[in-house]
Amino acid sequence: MIKKISSAIAGAAIFGSLMIPAAFADSSITISGNGADSVNKVTLNSSCTNVVSQSNVTNVGVNAGVSANTGGNIASSNTGGDVTIDTGNATSTVSVTVAGSTNAISAMPDCACICQTGLDISIDGNGADSTNKVKKTTTTVQSVGQGNSSTVGVNAKVRAKTGKNKAKKNTNGNTGITTGNSSSTVGVAVTAPSNSL
Repeated sequence: MIKKISSAIAGAAIFGSLMIPAAFADSSITISGNGADSVNKVTLNSSCTNVVSQSNVTNVGVNAGVSANTGGNIASSNTGGDVTIDTGNATSTVSVTVAGSTNAISAMPDCACICQTGLDISIDGNGADSTNKVKKTTTTVQSVGQGNSSTVGVNAKVRAKTGKNKAKKNTNGNTGITTGNSSSTVGVAVTAPSNSL
């Protein structure tokens, strides 16, 4: 007689063979009460596969156009007085920040909770010259795949102007042109993608 857990399975008088799928964390197998010269086999296969796959794709496109202009002032054809053009500062700033994608696995699932972890085997009370075999195979596979792809494109046109001021044809007075500072700044910061396990 061949038993697994609480179920009884009768073996053939001459040959009995079983393949029992893994269904419980612990198993109990009993081969007993079989006749003389009988062949009794139990094959127990337990398998567990954990596959974790993560993927991120980040595509960023930025088109920025910034213009600052305090120039292009005209003071012309004035008579009998001082003429002054005093422009302020012209500042243009473009700042682009792109944070990379992130994959994180805090903990892999535990295969042991669903795979066979214990086996209680009992072989007794079988007939003379009987052959009794129990074979257990446990396979555990864990696989982790992580992938990141980031593409960042920035097209920035930045312009700052304080010039092209005109003061002409002024009579009987002083003419003065003072321009402010002109500055342009472009900043691009890209954080690389990351994987953690």
